[in-house]
Amino acid sequence: MNPSSRSSISKERITSTQNRLSKNDAPLKTCLLPTKELEVLCESAVDINNLKANGFQCDARIFEQGWSKYLDRLAGPIYPELVKDFWVHATITPTAIISFVLGHEVIITEKLIRKLYSLNDEEGWSELQPHTVDWALVEKQISTVVGLDSHFTGNLKPFYKVWAEIILGSLHHRKRMLSSSYISQTHKYTLFCIGRKIEINISHILFENLRTSIFESREDERAKYPHIPRTSIPFGRMISDILIEGKVVDFIRNLNAPHLLEVTHGPIFNGVNLFGLEIIRMYLLCAQAFLTFCLEELLLKVSSPCIIKNLIK
Repeated sequence: MNPSSRSSISKERITSTQNRLSKNDAPLKTCLLPTKELEVLCESAVDINNLKANGFQCDARIFEQGWSKYLDRLAGPIYPELVKDFWVHATITPTAIISFVLGHEVIITEKLIRKLYSLNDEEGWSELQPHTVDWALVEKQISTVVGLDSHFTGNLKPFYKVWAEIILGSLHHRKRMLSSSYISQTHKYTLFCIGRKIEINISHILFENLRTSIFESREDERAKYPHIPRTSIPFGRMISDILIEGKVVDFIRNLNAPHLLEVTHGPIFNGVNLFGLEIIRMYLLCAQAFLTFCLEELLLKVSSPCIIKNLIK
């Protein structure tokens, strides 16, 4: 679903005064869901060192492409009440997300996200064009099966199974549900690029995913798909980080309103999760098989006539 082609507000740049201001200059809500029904989702921080200590092997060049800078910042405070206030007042344009948090204007752009995470990717990265991708090659690279079954994380190769958990808890953030094992073509291509060490535009993907989530949660879109609940707010940590860097949190702290600054933190993806994915079990089985092979080879050498003769001497 492309929000730029389905929303009239995305056809022109919306200025501060145009951004849903009521007659008394208070920002109007663009999402009419009751705040108490909204759920702020927390990205998963990633303990890379712990993953490596538990057997997960990953080329350092992958993290040099910006992943370490991005993932490192996910371990930080999340302010659910402020994120909700941002969400219900948000408006999108082709190049920006504009909102208000307790009257403070907040503008998120791809450039701002790039600066936040100190990324070096370039502006204007083109969208994935499915017809230009060799999907047979992608499936062969990342999955143990082909066709429809390759869309399920359980059929991914161990390396990509771990990375799928990482990107679904961060870059392609979404709520964990029974259907969480399903991955889209975009997810598969992201995994393919990671495995091939092809640099991807992290800041562009984050901006577009956040922008699309906001678009889909507005009244017009929810009316089209009433059976799909749009009560989850992804990227709680990124939004909170932007509010911190923009001094919004500092201003609210001076208001002496502690209920607005209640803090939560996201989960940490580490070696414990590898057990859940049965990755560590695979490593242990491989290690056991290797040790068994080495022991058998040693026994064969020890039992050879030459060695026995030398031992007798």
